[in-house]
Amino acid sequence: MTLEELGRRAVNCKHWRWMEGMAWFEPPNGAPDNDGDCGRLGSLWTDADFGSPAYPDLSDPATLGCLLALVREAWNGNVAPVYPDSKEALTKLVAALEAAP
Repeated sequence: MTLEELGRRAVNCKHWRWMEGMAWFEPPNGAPDNDGDCGRLGSLWTDADFGSPAYPDLSDPATLGCLLALVREAWNGNVAPVYPDSKEALTKLVAALEAAP
């Protein structure tokens, strides 16, 4: 699974929200003004702020920290220490966010 696919899974979770400092990608959607963008959130945004569904840049350290914070929050802090230092660990973090009650 690619980082883009994992990012798309993450934004579809009920506990997902964009957090300040996250890096994002917006894929091209064929519109003349959208050839694909990327950036870092300076304020809290939602998908409605983007021209097409954006997904997080899961190669970015700040975004990984935000993802870890979302997982811990979704599970009320009841998660084992996880360090997203590999794609396997990142896949487990996204799965934990998906499975959160």
